[in-house]
Amino acid sequence: MIKWLFENRSKERSNSYMYYAAIEAGHLHVVQYLLDIKEPFIFDPDFGSLLDYSIFCNQLEIAKLLHQHNIIESEDTPIDYAALNGNIECLKWLNENTTVEASVQAMNNAALNNDLEVLKWLQQHRTEGCSDDIIQIVSRNGHIEVIQWLYENQSNVLQSQQSIDEAIAYGHLELAKWLFEKRNQQPSEDAIDYATMNGKESEIRNLQMIKWLHDNHPNVGCTEQAILNAIKHGHFETMKWLRENRTEISILKTLSLDHLYTYGVETIDWLSENFIIDWKTVLREAIRRDSSEIVDFIIKKNLTTIDVLDKKKYFSIFSKWMQKGVFSDESIDISINVLDYPLEDIEMIEFLLDKLDYPLVELKKFEEIINSTDNSNISKTLLNELIKEEINSIVGNSDRSDIPNEQIRKKIKVEH
Repeated sequence: MIKWLFENRSKERSNSYMYYAAIEAGHLHVVQYLLDIKEPFIFDPDFGSLLDYSIFCNQLEIAKLLHQHNIIESEDTPIDYAALNGNIECLKWLNENTTVEASVQAMNNAALNNDLEVLKWLQQHRTEGCSDDIIQIVSRNGHIEVIQWLYENQSNVLQSQQSIDEAIAYGHLELAKWLFEKRNQQPSEDAIDYATMNGKESEIRNLQMIKWLHDNHPNVGCTEQAILNAIKHGHFETMKWLRENRTEISILKTLSLDHLYTYGVETIDWLSENFIIDWKTVLREAIRRDSSEIVDFIIKKNLTTIDVLDKKKYFSIFSKWMQKGVFSDESIDISINVLDYPLEDIEMIEFLLDKLDYPLVELKKFEEIINSTDNSNISKTLLNELIKEEINSIVGNSDRSDIPNEQIRKKIKVEH
C-alpha cells in the first residue's frame, strides 16, 4: 500500500508522518522499509525525536533499529519514559548504549506505578533521585511499601511535608496508621472532613477511617462539610454515624444543602427528620435534573410545593412525567393546575382535564381565557370543546352533540 501511494500520490509525501505512525503502532518492518528507501523524516515538536518517541511508545526494538542507523538525536528524557513503562530492559539498554538524559521524574514515575523493581534499579544505576514532594503524591495511591522504601533510601523526602492527610482523604487506612505510628505524623484538625471527601472509595473504607480518627485522635474535629460530603457521595451509614457520634454534627439544626437529585428517598426522608433544609431549592434542582422520584417524594412528604413559575419553566418535564404516570394522584393534585400551561399544548390539556377534577369555577375561568387569546381557530375550537365536555360532565348534562367527532379531533391533533 505504501509503495502504491508513493507511485500514485507522491505529492502528499511532503506532509507525511509515517515514521511516527509506524513507531506508535509498533511496525518494525515499516520503519525498516522507510529507512531502506531513505524516506525523509519530518520532525514534529509535539512528538519529539524518533528515538524519544520510540521509547515513549515502549518500542525498544524500533529504538535499537534507529540507533543502528545512527538516528540517536534526543531532546527529552527517554529514561523517564522507560521508567513510566516499567521496562527495565529498556532502562538497561538506554543506560549502556546512549547518553540520553533523565530527571527525578523517572523515579517519580516508578513510585506512582508502585514499581519497586524499577525504583531499586534507578537507585543503583542513576543519580537523579526523586522529587521532594513525591511522598505526598504517592500517599494518594496508598503504595505503602514504596513509601517505606523511599523513606529508607531517599534522604530528601525526610524533609517533605506530612502526607498523612493525603492517605486519609483517599481512604488508605493502613498507610495512615503507619505514617502516624512510624513517622509520627499527626492528622490535621479537619481530618474527618478529609475522610469523607473521596466518593470513589467504598463507604465501608471511609467509615473505618472516620472511626479510627474518632477513637485515636481526640483533638481531630470536623465541620458541616463532613456530612455534606457524605450526602454528596450517597454514604447513608456515614451520615447517620456522624449525626449520632460527632458533637459538631449532632448540634446542627440546619444544613446548607442545594441538591439531592442523585440520591434515594431514604436519604431525603432521614434528612427531613433531622435537619431544617431549604427544600424549595432542593426541589427546583431535582426538577431541573429530571429526578421525578425525588420530586414526587418531596411533594408527598409535604416538604414544599412547586410554584407556578417552576411549573411553567419546566413544563416539558412535568408533561413527560405525568403522561408516563410517574406522579401519584396526590402529587398531581398538589403540583398541577391546567391554567399554568401553554394554551397551545392541546394534548397536555386534554390529559389534565381527563386526569384531574377541576372546580366548575376554574373551568369557566379557563374557557374565558381561551376565548380572549389569539390562538388559531382550530386551537380555540378544540380547547373550547374540551372545556365544554368537562363542564357538561360536572353539571350532569348528558347532551354530547356538541363534542367534535373523532375524525375532527384526530385532524386537529395531527395539525398540532
